[in-house]
Amino acid sequence: MYSLYPLKFTPVLKHRIWGGNRIKEKFGLYDASVEKCGEAWVLSAVKDSETIVENGHFAGNTLSEMCEVFMDDLMGEDAWKKFNEDFPLLLKIIDANDFLSVQVHPDDALAKKKHGLRFGKTEMWYVIHAEPGAQIVAGFNEAVDREKLSKHIEAGTLKNILKFHSMHTGDMIYLPAGMVHATGPGLLIAEIQQTSDITYRLYDWDRKDEHGQARELHIENALDAVNFELQPEIIRNFEPKINATTPMIETPYFRASFIKLHSAVEKNVELVDKCILYFALNGSFLMKYNNGESLVKAGECVLVPASADKMLLVPDIRAEIIEVIGM
Repeated sequence: MYSLYPLKFTPVLKHRIWGGNRIKEKFGLYDASVEKCGEAWVLSAVKDSETIVENGHFAGNTLSEMCEVFMDDLMGEDAWKKFNEDFPLLLKIIDANDFLSVQVHPDDALAKKKHGLRFGKTEMWYVIHAEPGAQIVAGFNEAVDREKLSKHIEAGTLKNILKFHSMHTGDMIYLPAGMVHATGPGLLIAEIQQTSDITYRLYDWDRKDEHGQARELHIENALDAVNFELQPEIIRNFEPKINATTPMIETPYFRASFIKLHSAVEKNVELVDKCILYFALNGSFLMKYNNGESLVKAGECVLVPASADKMLLVPDIRAEIIEVIGM
C-alpha cells in the first residue's frame, strides 16, 4: 500500500451564460470546449463533476475514491464518522462577466427533504479582484416575508427590493443557506462551500440563453428555502499578517484562514486530525513534506491528508493562500 501524500487535483471548468475569460487569463486554466468559462471547480466531490488527482501514485483517482479507500487517514476520524466517503467541501473560482441569477440555496434539512441529499449549500466568497463599481446582491432592502416576495415575483418587480452592495478586492461575504444573493459583473471570486450543486433561481434579469430561451426558475422551491431573517455579513479592510495564519471566518461547516506568504513557513498539521485544503489565489508556493514536494500555482488547491505531520510552505517570491478546515 502506498502512503498518502498531499494531493493536487485537475479543476473542472464550467460554461456559464454569464462567464468570461479571466479564469484562463489569470490562472491559465483552459478547456477549448468550454466557452464563457464562469466557474473552475478546483476541488469537488459532486457527482459527474469530480476533480481527479493529478500528482503522484494516485493520479487518475477521483476525490470520492480517495475518501473511500483511505477513510479517516484522509479525512480525519471525526469527519469520517460524520460523512464517510461524502467529502463535505467544494472549492471554486467564479468569473462573473454579467449578473448571475438571483438565487437561494437550501439548508441541510431542506436538501434532504426535497432531494434526499446530505448537504445544503452554505458558502463564503473572497473577492480576488473587483473592477470599479462591481456589486453583488445579498438580502433585501426592506422587510420582506413570503407573501410580499411572491407578489414582487409575480409583478416582475423583484429587483426593486434587492439589496445591492459595492464590492472591492479583498472583501469577504458569508452567505448561509437561505440568503437570497447574486454575483454581479466585474468580480473574480474564490468560493468555499458545502458539497452541493442545488440552486433555486428566483430571477434571471429577463435574459435569454444562446438558444433564445429563458432559463428555468424554481419559484416554489426558492420560497421554501428563503430565510427572511438573514442579513448579509460583509467583511471589509481585511488585513492578513505576513507569514502567519490569519483567521477569516468560522461557520458551522468550515473554518477559513488567510496566509500571506513572503518566506518559508512550517505547518504542523498533525495536531488538527482533519484534512486541510490550501487554495492558492495569487503567486505560487512549493509544499515540502516527508516524501516529496509539490508546486502549487495560483488557481490550484492541494489537499493535505489528516495523517500528515509537518510540512514547509515555500513561496516563489510571494503567495496568497486560503487555508480551509472542515468543522
